Amino acid sequence: MAGALAVGFMPMAVSAASKWVVSNSGQIAPGAISLSNLSTSARAALHGANGATGAAGAIGLTGANGANGATGAAGAIGLTGANGTTGATGPAGAIGLTGAKGDTGAAGPAGATGTRGYTGATGNPGPSGQGVTNYNVTVNTPGASYSSANTVTIAMVGPFTITGYCYTDGSYVTSETYVTTNQDHSAYQDYYGEYNGVADWMSGNIEQAGRGTSGTQGSPDFTGPSDGSTSMISADGSTYVNLFAGGGNYIGSGGGATTPACTFAGYYTAS
Repeated sequence: MAGALAVGFMPMAVSAASKWVVSNSGQIAPGAISLSNLSTSARAALHGANGATGAAGAIGLTGANGANGATGAAGAIGLTGANGTTGATGPAGAIGLTGAKGDTGAAGPAGATGTRGYTGATGNPGPSGQGVTNYNVTVNTPGASYSSANTVTIAMVGPFTITGYCYTDGSYVTSETYVTTNQDHSAYQDYYGEYNGVADWMSGNIEQAGRGTSGTQGSPDFTGPSDGSTSMISADGSTYVNLFAGGGNYIGSGGGATTPACTFAGYYTAS
């Protein structure tokens, strides 16, 4: 040993009070002194320094799964995805209820004047008139010609029919009064013209009564039965008519009136 180590021990052959001074390790036989023979301080002095850390042991077996942790907070809402493709057209829905009736539309423009219709069958004779009958009838729009004149029935007395004709004649509008019979062999006489009479008047023949008139808008015309009347008698003698026919064109147009185109006014007696 480098120096003497004072060691307190108790040799088995000596008493407990004996102490020895050891100055050389050769003085102590191997196994003669045990750790228990040393004092506490000697034992501490003999304690060695910690050795180097040993190598890590092998990894142990995986332990059992632990319990699930608490649910985390919800994440933020993600961005809206792109629109998908348009789906197929669905079936048509049921027919809806009928809506309320709409307002009546404005009246359309007046249509063109139609062609003149066929003359209807002759009606039965009416009862014989009595006394004086006045008349005043009009036609607003003239026909294109005599053959397509716009007409108005003035009166029907016995077998006789009195009709007003209104038509365009060149640059003028003309109004004329005509009479017919549905009883053959009736008789007719008119004041206008020296030979204006038919003693054997057949049904279907049209005869003029009085004078006609011709005028234009702004230049009216009018005439009355200034020279006499038109007389008719049926073949059986049961009906006699004395007609005083007058008429005119565009009466009142001098003051701006545009209608009527023709006016038929007068009176007749029947017996």
